[in-house]
Formats: sequence, structure tokens, C-alpha cells
Amino acid sequence: FLTEPTEEPWRLRLKGACDEISFLTDFQRISKYIPLMETEFDNLGIYIQPINQGTSYHLEFDVYYEIENNEEINMRSRAIRLKLMANGAFFNRPHGTWAKDVYANHSKKTIEALKKVKSIFDPNYILNPEGLCFED
Repeated sequence: FLTEPTEEPWRLRLKGACDEISFLTDFQRISKYIPLMETEFDNLGIYIQPINQGTSYHLEFDVYYEIENNEEINMRSRAIRLKLMANGAFFNRPHGTWAKDVYANHSKKTIEALKKVKSIFDPNYILNPEGLCFED
């Protein structure tokens, strides 16, 4: 119970740092993803939210770790994300360096379509001057 705001987000209280791995899936695959994550990480939070009238699910894993282990966790998180994606996980909101990995696994036609949409709605790159999340 909090009576006033806190400077430290709740996710950082357990170990000092947190990596969020979230994606969309169907109900049948959830039971495959949880043991996969539990074998890779010790401190793990799991959040499951049904969406689209229960036809799909938002599945989120929070990996809690000591800040000193940041580089190791980043490598392990990337490896597990690739395993999850190979097992059918759909990463609908990739960001940072992970976006490049996700879009590298999409077809060239998907990437071309995304670039075309960007050129139509933002031809001068005003909304996101750096470009699309998977571009260098």
C-alpha cells in the first residue's frame, strides 16, 4: 500500500533492474513458453492478459536482475527472444535493438510495405527523424 509517490519504480525494487519480454500468442502455446523462460531465468514475473475476446493473449515476462549483470542479461534475453519467435511468439511491439532482429525475420515485402507507408504519411521524416525502428 502506497500513501505517496515513490522515486523508484516497483519493477526495479526486487533486484535493481528489469527486462520486459512481451508478445502475442494463442492460449495453447502459453504452456510451452513458461517452462522455456523458467529454465533460462531465475527471477521471473509472468503476466497473461486475454485479448480479442480470448482468441489471443498478451504474454509478458519480467526478468529481474542485478544491474551489474546487464550485459549478460541482454545477451540471454536476445537468445530467448529468438527461441520464442522460432516457437511462434509474435512480437508486435519490438523496440531498440530487438526491433532489428524481429524485422530481419520478416519478408522483404513486409519491410518494403512499411517503408512505403512511412514515405506516404511522413515523407520528410518529421515524426521520427531517425527513421523506422529497424533501419540503420
